[in-house]
Amino acid sequence: MSFRTTNIITLTCFLLGATLTHAQNKQANNWYFGHNAGITFNTANGSPQPLYDGQIDQSEGCASISDGNGNLLFYTDGLSVWNAQHDTMPNGKGLTGHPSSTMSAIVVPWPCRDSLYYLFTVPMRQGSPGLSYYIINMNLDGGLGDVINGSGQVLTGPTHEMVTSVKHANDSSFWVVTHIWETNTFRSFLIDKDSLHHQPVECSIGAVHSAYSITGYLKASIKGNYICCAVCPDETFQLFDFNNETAQMSNPLTFPRHVYNDAYGIEFSPDESKLYFSSYNYGGNTILMQYDIGLPDSAAIINSAVFLDSVSSTYNPYGALQIGPDSRIYTTRSGRPYLCRINFPNEAGLACGFEDSAVLLDNGSGNHLAYFGLPAFIQSFFNPANFSWEGHCIGDTSFFAITDTASQDSVFWDFGDTASGAANNSDSFFPYHIYEDTGAYQVSVIGYNNSLNDTTVQEVFIHPLPVPFLPADTGFCEGYGVNLWPGSFQSYLWQNGSTDTSFYADTTLSVIVEVTDVQGCKNSDTTQAVEHRKPGVLSIFHD
Repeated sequence: MSFRTTNIITLTCFLLGATLTHAQNKQANNWYFGHNAGITFNTANGSPQPLYDGQIDQSEGCASISDGNGNLLFYTDGLSVWNAQHDTMPNGKGLTGHPSSTMSAIVVPWPCRDSLYYLFTVPMRQGSPGLSYYIINMNLDGGLGDVINGSGQVLTGPTHEMVTSVKHANDSSFWVVTHIWETNTFRSFLIDKDSLHHQPVECSIGAVHSAYSITGYLKASIKGNYICCAVCPDETFQLFDFNNETAQMSNPLTFPRHVYNDAYGIEFSPDESKLYFSSYNYGGNTILMQYDIGLPDSAAIINSAVFLDSVSSTYNPYGALQIGPDSRIYTTRSGRPYLCRINFPNEAGLACGFEDSAVLLDNGSGNHLAYFGLPAFIQSFFNPANFSWEGHCIGDTSFFAITDTASQDSVFWDFGDTASGAANNSDSFFPYHIYEDTGAYQVSVIGYNNSLNDTTVQEVFIHPLPVPFLPADTGFCEGYGVNLWPGSFQSYLWQNGSTDTSFYADTTLSVIVEVTDVQGCKNSDTTQAVEHRKPGVLSIFHD
């Protein structure tokens, strides 16, 4: 093969990797976890709906993968692999994960090999045999897949119960990262178009994890700038800068031990400004917390801690946290038929919108429950496309912006709203559009640079407005009052500045409430409260 031909293939592969990165990516749209629990984001508005067909019965680590259009390919608990028909794959039993391994498995596509996937597993406790891998060929078994190296191969070990993956800076390869048992050493392995490279990038940094440091998550941020690990019962919880070009780690930040006894789950906000974690034993309570890691120094970051929720550890403790395709963060409380959710994870403190019992998992049978684990994914799957937008409620003006204007000569937008005619297209770097109906729209932008072009596709959701309901003008007797409640919403703002869920009127006035739902959409309602004077005393005089 000539040098010229080789480079053409390499360039094509790179561009394909970039296109897949920026195009709409639904590879994390189907989740299976816990006790026969599952959710899908393949819905009209992108909100998760329960799945009842999963075969996983796993207390902790698991993984799943779909194709770019959101069609389920396979899922695993680290011991078995099930195909899209929920049957065990050929050679898909006896893998080296474990039901009680925090991050029992993760799936990584082989770049430029559309049908081939690497499945990594890590064992329980002290890490023997260690990080192993399997190769799955989706062209086999009639397109349902086959584990082609059924016995697997040990890559490194012994390891802790942790493994994560993030995209390389070249936008086409991947890093797979684990931690070596009883050391302070991280090992990162590169997967590129050629192979899985067995020679790791090694980085010894941070705390030495003791022999008893066994459980807890390892997470990369979705843009690959940070890695965080939580290890208990050794009580190690550290944040590192991560160079996604070299896999080197630096600037360890150790969070105070008294804050996070038994730290377990970890997740970053989409903009990498907030760090969330769960602890299943904090003074007898299970907690969910947020740190603002966008602050300028470590002291400010540590002092930014906000408790989002705290309940007794004996009452369904918190487990994994995982960002979803909708850019919201989901978390488990073990043994419950619900997922909790953080609706606005980029926002500081309680404005992040924590919602308990956000997603019902069960169908009334009692057979679909969350435990500690949620599926592990390549965190870069959740990296927002290279344009941003705001204005997602009906009636809003939706504003769009190219993230990187420096590398584009010109652009062409399609807002996915053909009914709007000529207004459906724009050649502005910062256009706007007004949608006349709610629903999901496929918005695309083509960026042109000399003779090259790159297309980004992102699903934009236009949500309906909440509908508060105050009764028609209502009267009450002098000396009494009336309690007004507009319904259940995320937040409330009354005409006097109150943010209570209801308003007590004991005098004549106009009552106005503005409500905000979990999507951040606002609407208002008004009524007149009228105080009626008591009738005067009637005196009767006799002649």
